[in-house]
Amino acid sequence: MIVFIINLNLNVGWLFAWDAVNATGSAILLLLIAITNAIAISLSSVSFGRVASDLYQNSRLDFWAGVCVLNGYDIYDTWTTLAALINLTAFFMYETDIDGNSVCIGVLVFVLVAYSGYFILENTLLTFWGNPCFTHYLVLLWAVVGIYAEQKDKASTAVVALLITLIVASSLMFIARVIILFVRNRKNTFYKRSIM
Repeated sequence: MIVFIINLNLNVGWLFAWDAVNATGSAILLLLIAITNAIAISLSSVSFGRVASDLYQNSRLDFWAGVCVLNGYDIYDTWTTLAALINLTAFFMYETDIDGNSVCIGVLVFVLVAYSGYFILENTLLTFWGNPCFTHYLVLLWAVVGIYAEQKDKASTAVVALLITLIVASSLMFIARVIILFVRNRKNTFYKRSIM
């Protein structure tokens, strides 16, 4: 809860920095927001993983409420992470002498590699704690489709190709994640055991 409170205070600070057109301050604050969100959702997922089996067996309403809360926070976490990367892109484009096209390509490649790596981790090593979460793929898809719709006629061929690649990859990861969750949980045996 403390990490989340820090996150909300950083969010207020970011609003002031963004309103003052302070690209450096807003980039730093959004990165801190993304980091505190990642910490908060990680702590929440571990806490939920510890009690999920008991909740599933004793109070299905509380279990599903926990799943909804984790996915809701996952939306906020993913959105602020993507916003931090977009803000970082703006910072590099307008506050440094780095070519905007190169920055966009670098950020898009980072997002593709990071999401692909997280997909593998989430479905292998983090299975127990990440089991209820799937909304981050929808947020990525939504954001990238929006960026593509806005930039398809303005951006370079490489950026457009990376955006299309991200759209396809996030769609495939979402479909695969839903199938994995369905297969893993179809007989409701996943939460009948506990690792703690």
